[in-house]
Amino acid sequence: MTIWQIWWVALAVKTVLLPVFPITPDEAYYLAWARHPQISYFDHPPFIAWIMTAALPLWKTALGIRLPGVIFSHLSYIPWIYILKKLNFSPRAQIFWMLALLLGPLTGLGGIIITPDVPMAFFWSLGIWFLLRIKEKPTLGRWLLLGAAVGLGLLSKYNMILFIPAALIWMAWEKK
Repeated sequence: MTIWQIWWVALAVKTVLLPVFPITPDEAYYLAWARHPQISYFDHPPFIAWIMTAALPLWKTALGIRLPGVIFSHLSYIPWIYILKKLNFSPRAQIFWMLALLLGPLTGLGGIIITPDVPMAFFWSLGIWFLLRIKEKPTLGRWLLLGAAVGLGLLSKYNMILFIPAALIWMAWEKK
């Protein structure tokens, strides 16, 4: 089985499981935010409400509420496919890595429950991918893409601020 086949099968399984789990109070809260958009909210940045806005036409079902977030969370695996290839992981190691991501509590079944961690994980993954591309060939465009990923990650969850010192430590370690 290839890494892309695993990706598609996992997306299908998550989509089938969407209506099985009841809507959590937090998801209902985020859906209320989507119905009343603001620049920010009391306890979170606005990106989760932006994702939930896509669910508004289908808000009466668990499938409709969660599908945009599950698709978004599943997109966070794509940068890892390229990161693992860039780091010269063997095809077998790439498959084990993908399976570990799909079985993780936050990235696996936890990705069905929509939280601010979903977009932050996506933008953190993109940030790592852009850092590797900058290491390969630093260009203004790649730095701008990294800045956009970190900025959107900060609009997802404030913990994204930790990406900056982590990236600086890694760049110092790599002598870049």
